[in-house]
Amino acid sequence: MTVYSLKSGKSYTAPSLFVNPQTKEDVKALWTMDSKKKLSYIDGVYVSLSDLKYLGPKLGFNITPLFNETRKTVRDKIFLVDPSVDRLLGGMDDVKQKMFATGKFDQRIQQKLKEIKLANLSTAEKSIRILDEVYPLLQVKPLMDAQIDANVDILIAPCIPIASKTRLVDRYNIAQKMLEDTRVLLDTSSLKKYKDTKDLMNVLTLSKSIITNERNFHSLFDLLLCNTPDYVGIKIDRILESDTTAQLTVFKFLREFHEYAKIKTGNKVPPMHLLNVNELGYVGYCNAVSNIVCPIGHNPSFPYMRKKGGGATATPVERNTSMKYYHPIDMDYPKFSDQNPFPCACSICEPPKKADNVPYKERPLHNRKHWLEVKDEEIRQFRVTPARLDTSLRDKFARANRTQLLAYLPINPTFVH
Repeated sequence: MTVYSLKSGKSYTAPSLFVNPQTKEDVKALWTMDSKKKLSYIDGVYVSLSDLKYLGPKLGFNITPLFNETRKTVRDKIFLVDPSVDRLLGGMDDVKQKMFATGKFDQRIQQKLKEIKLANLSTAEKSIRILDEVYPLLQVKPLMDAQIDANVDILIAPCIPIASKTRLVDRYNIAQKMLEDTRVLLDTSSLKKYKDTKDLMNVLTLSKSIITNERNFHSLFDLLLCNTPDYVGIKIDRILESDTTAQLTVFKFLREFHEYAKIKTGNKVPPMHLLNVNELGYVGYCNAVSNIVCPIGHNPSFPYMRKKGGGATATPVERNTSMKYYHPIDMDYPKFSDQNPFPCACSICEPPKKADNVPYKERPLHNRKHWLEVKDEEIRQFRVTPARLDTSLRDKFARANRTQLLAYLPINPTFVH
């Protein structure tokens, strides 16, 4: 285990897991499990800017409690707010509206995006217009101010997603300028007073076509390190767990970044975070990842609908909205209503014994509380295992319904804990 200390005075222990609440039910589950002292090993909370307005007051990171607690609570965990520029530029309309409702974006962006959406253009042509007309309107300072107002522990540098090969060099340059502008603001502007109390993290949102092309590796490595961040993060856009070739390339990217950063930073490698993942992220612990960020109680989702087919015939893939239950043995997400009895003896599932005994209105909260307790226990096991972590994971995956993950465990793992 390795303890990473932040400038704010907080710390996290690798291998680590942060949770990503996305609804008020997620936050309620967090506080409920916190009151039962069941969140000892979950070290942080990560929220998208689009959700901050609704979830921030419930989380209470910028609220001083009337009485000092004798133990660590949710408020004492590491807190991050992602500017989520990818949600603004590529999200569904309701997500974009939440982003604009924050008041942190130029009003001209909304009008431009609407014009481009309604224009009779191909997808590639629309992408180019967004690059030329929308990207120049993005401002770094308001997004930094939003994070400081939320009292975050780690500032995430605003950055455009690199999700298209069209004019890739231009996208690199815009992303690099935004990251470097963040560093300049921290060094010279009114934000300078936070330089010694808040860490800086670079988060790149990358599409499958970008990260699986090994010719892009060094350019992406330089981009991640361009403003000497304290931490780095990777968010991968829509790569299926079953896509073995792509996933192996992603994990190779993570290992090679660690080795590259050793040389570039004089062996002072910024710890790496893997965002918006599920149990696949556990493999990251063997590929130079110190922390993963997971949504609560379900598989990762994206701010836009998946589509099948291509071109004009592409149609949205229907979402399966049935409630899922995290199976602690099989490590998958079957239907909640089918769990009779529950395959779990946690403090949440033990009293009702089976799904039929949980009232329908209480099931969403039950499901989230169960997930949090099981994940907290899994991280505890990873930290105390007497065997090497890759050996423990190999055994866990082999016993579960996630044997596909065995293929992603490297022969020569890279640990940072």
